[in-house]
Amino acid sequence: MKQQMKYKQTEVGMIPENWEVRPIKELGEIKGGKRLPKGDSFSDLKNNYPYIRVTDLTKHTVNTSNLKYLKPETQRRIKNYTITSNDVYISIAGTIGLVGSIPQELNGANLTENAAKICSIKNVDKKFLIYFLNSQIGKSQINTFVGKSTQPKLALFRIEQIKIPIPPITEQQSISEVLSTIDTRLDIIERERQRIERLKEGIMRKLFEEKKWSVVRLGEIIEFKRGFSYRSDQINSKPIGKRRLFTINNFSKEGGLKTDAEKIYILDDTKISEIFVIKKNDVFIANTDMSKGLIIGAPLLMEDDKEALVYSMDLTKLMFDKSKIEPKFLFYFLRLGDIRRKMKMNAQGTNVLHLNHNLIKNQIEIPLPTLEEQKYIAEILNTIDKRLDLQEIIKIKTQKLKKGLMNDLLIGKKRLKEFLKC
Repeated sequence: MKQQMKYKQTEVGMIPENWEVRPIKELGEIKGGKRLPKGDSFSDLKNNYPYIRVTDLTKHTVNTSNLKYLKPETQRRIKNYTITSNDVYISIAGTIGLVGSIPQELNGANLTENAAKICSIKNVDKKFLIYFLNSQIGKSQINTFVGKSTQPKLALFRIEQIKIPIPPITEQQSISEVLSTIDTRLDIIERERQRIERLKEGIMRKLFEEKKWSVVRLGEIIEFKRGFSYRSDQINSKPIGKRRLFTINNFSKEGGLKTDAEKIYILDDTKISEIFVIKKNDVFIANTDMSKGLIIGAPLLMEDDKEALVYSMDLTKLMFDKSKIEPKFLFYFLRLGDIRRKMKMNAQGTNVLHLNHNLIKNQIEIPLPTLEEQKYIAEILNTIDKRLDLQEIIKIKTQKLKKGLMNDLLIGKKRLKEFLKC
């Protein structure tokens, strides 16, 4: 007969009867980092004194691509504010609640004052502690303790009060191993996505740049038509009009359509020229950008017939002869890294960037193979995009699996033995 698992009510909710709940202060010491002394600056050269900032903390570890380094004399002054690979970091200012550990090669690095460390850890598996603090329940406790000032901060004594459910150490380690295996799977998925992206960029360069096709300026074959300029009294957030406004908010920074974007509807009595109505195979580029060059110049191909859409003034439709230019070929050309960079370089403005269409027309050149060759190139790149889409689907499903398991396994809602039987 299957034995009924017994649970008890605690500060962190229902947990198995043989689990404990302890505050972090019983599991380790909390110590803060240290800012650079006033008047000191970072070293111009890479050396043996790395300095870890909050911007370096990512994915439960440290991104070493943009590390700063201390001068030897500076390090001597703040030598007591280091972190080891046995410790757990937690960010306490700026982006609050980033939790993880540092790689072995950064053992002994100095830690920013905007982060703290949990050191001398006992009675809890380090990975289990990290996973719990990154779980929904752990983050909820952290958010509860964050100050409400204009510059929120997580005080060290508050970290000590965070409650951790503690299963037997062997169960902690087993839970950590399961979640770590999923993290490894996510890393493999991401590396494969990056590999496909690099492959795609290389193929795009080879296809677009190495062939001896005729080359023309963009302005010779394409006309630029900015979108519908509307007044605020002509639109509404409720679907009371037959037509919907298609705006910069519908673009993704990679060049694509965001399905969860805000919907804006145009009132029925608004007069709109048919030229602003979107049709299948129309190609657009984003004119403006509120986020310092992340979206500006991004292309979008409307591959399917949508509901009656009207594109707005922050977008430009590219008008061209579709019997000479394959829309998908043009779309992929505009996604080339070098072309996107030229788009951004030609943008103007301070708070809001705007594309300069005249410069784009004259400065960007496009190769023109035959229409059949264009279609062939577009098909190759579309096949790669489908592989990338599949990787994204796998990634999202794996992330959902991990999130669900973290919320269940880390408080004993689902026991590990039950999970392994699934």
